[in-house]
Amino acid sequence: MINPLLKRILCVEDDSQLRSILVACLSWRGFEVITAGDHTEALAQFSANQGHFQCVITDHHLPNARGFEVIDSLREANYQGPVILISGGIKDFELSEYYKRNIVAYLKKPFGLSALLDLVSKVARV
Repeated sequence: MINPLLKRILCVEDDSQLRSILVACLSWRGFEVITAGDHTEALAQFSANQGHFQCVITDHHLPNARGFEVIDSLREANYQGPVILISGGIKDFELSEYYKRNIVAYLKKPFGLSALLDLVSKVARV
């Protein structure tokens, strides 16, 4: 059974090393982190967890989609929570597409883990 009060994060990142670091850091801060390496896996995890996420973190460059496509799909599935974009490089016109989708923040890689932890703790309130 899914506990809707659990502080759960969906982390969509194709770099397995970075994904592991994010899981370790966010778990240490008390979050349950569900990971996905691409758009398809993100939707499967969202469905498997009945959409109970307090925050989504997504990369821009993914193997089978862009991060804004992940956001669009999650919004279509009724996710209304905060989204944080992480990316090593993104063009201004692409970033504007994310802000149209109401992301709460953009962190440019490499970013400080303390900045991410503080941001997630602030936006992922239960």
